[in-house]
Amino acid sequence: HGSPPCQSLSRANCVTRDPTQGLRLVEWFLDVVEALRPQTWSMEQVNHRALRDLLERRRIPFLVARAECHGVPQSRRRVVAASEPVVQALEAHQARSVPPARVPADVFSDLRPMSRYRLCSGLDNNTVRGKGGAYLGSRPMRPGECSRSLLEPAHTVWRKPGKIYDAQRGETLRTFTEREMAELQGFPRDFSFDPGSKTRTRLMVANAVPPPLAEAVVREAMREAMRQTRGTPKKSDPPS
Repeated sequence: HGSPPCQSLSRANCVTRDPTQGLRLVEWFLDVVEALRPQTWSMEQVNHRALRDLLERRRIPFLVARAECHGVPQSRRRVVAASEPVVQALEAHQARSVPPARVPADVFSDLRPMSRYRLCSGLDNNTVRGKGGAYLGSRPMRPGECSRSLLEPAHTVWRKPGKIYDAQRGETLRTFTEREMAELQGFPRDFSFDPGSKTRTRLMVANAVPPPLAEAVVREAMREAMRQTRGTPKKSDPPS
């Protein structure tokens, strides 16, 4: 499995974003896969148009995985490229997906009544676009703007914590704790993080493949590897 650094492709990076630079390690990893031809392989990366175009040109199976389909209470979108059977299994799972198994209300159990509180992303500014979607700049995000209820998937978790908006008072109540960020990302409640640095914990959580999604990828890869192993002739069998 590979997760090449995504800083040059991430929309959260407004300073040094460079798709050409961001795809270099992606292409290197794909070249390694092509050379080694393993039983199964997978790669996770941000959902960027340049990446999808590259995978299509190289005829590599991929899908845009939706984290909420795997019990993660946030609307994280990530490209997963992998062995064709793995991609097909993940696509089939998403196609038959039922309502999310977990929602933010399960994480923020202290926020009651639920109708009073809403969740905002950690962004401080909102993009301003003109005709045809042309980028015109940014403006300060208003309190509660683009907020979501506790019963719908939260915004994508990134290193800057999201905010809880008190709709009754019309003001921000507080930011997410590191533990809440981790649970929104799909980490178990008892997972141990670095107690000495909130910054390192936030970065680890933000950069992680949501554990339930990672588990699904590994599970399908193991099934495919076992299928190939069962189909391999024994040494005593004559060659076909």
